Amino acid sequence: MNSMAMDSMAVNRSPVLGFLDILRSHGARDPSRPGRLHMESLCIHPGGLPATATTASFAVDYRSEDSAIIWFTGTSTPCLSLYKPLLLYKGEFKTLWTGYDYGEGAEKSESYWRRWKDWEDRSKKLKRAEDAAYAASLGQAQEALALIAEKALYDLEASKEGSSLPVLRQEAGAIISGWEKDLGL
Repeated sequence: MNSMAMDSMAVNRSPVLGFLDILRSHGARDPSRPGRLHMESLCIHPGGLPATATTASFAVDYRSEDSAIIWFTGTSTPCLSLYKPLLLYKGEFKTLWTGYDYGEGAEKSESYWRRWKDWEDRSKKLKRAEDAAYAASLGQAQEALALIAEKALYDLEASKEGSSLPVLRQEAGAIISGWEKDLGL
């Protein structure tokens, strides 16, 4: 890809994507002292101090008094996870990902979390988070989800009906499930 195309991509990148990158950060790491800056990280992996991990990572991208895009992982490792979009429009939640149950204590969402936890236990979390190919794949999928969320919110505001939501839900689901399938989840 030439530098002009890369500059164009950087200009069009949603500002929220940079914030999600910050939530995935581990801060400065000294390989000779892996636990040294552990508590200075936003993404915290279990082990040592503390013994627990990040529990819920999400961001709210407020658009107006009537709309927002809520980004959440559904996992305890933001550095490895996609942030999935959930729209809030005129006081009503509009889902873009149907592979998750948003109700409190829902079995489907707990199952999703457990599947991720099992995968994380089998993978080398920090090494994977530092892998350039993994980061590129995550970034591409995240950018695609940001575009879908933008389109869905725009369509809700423009049409007041959200007639494109079924198609955009399919697209978001395909991105999330395809990316996770490539991981072996």
